[in-house]
Amino acid sequence: MIDEAIFSRLSNYAGLTALVGTSPAGIFPVIAPQDVARPFVVFQKISNERISAMGSDTDIARARFQFTSYAETHEGARDVGKQVRLALQRYSGVVATVTIDDIFIENELDDYDPETLLHSKVQDFEVIHRE
Repeated sequence: MIDEAIFSRLSNYAGLTALVGTSPAGIFPVIAPQDVARPFVVFQKISNERISAMGSDTDIARARFQFTSYAETHEGARDVGKQVRLALQRYSGVVATVTIDDIFIENELDDYDPETLLHSKVQDFEVIHRE
């Protein structure tokens, strides 16, 4: 559920879709298909902690997502990564029936793959949400 909410948020954020195209053209969960148009974004959930309280469970969860923005240039990857950050950082609201309480960016790094000749911006976010 939170995966679909994140996908929906990204694929409806105008600044991002202006760079990668409209859904699902340039935003992919887990893996992008071969020969995809560039730039594009791949995201995956890397953990999901359910918060418990004394004697009961809450409906609160803390998910960590990693987003990798790919482009043919460093500047292109940086620009796509910036739009991912603007779409998510400190966002709260209801998306695809999921209540998101807050989103925090936790880490960013730049990378380059000499095999694919693609530059990337890798970003980790923590998403506090209700299940």
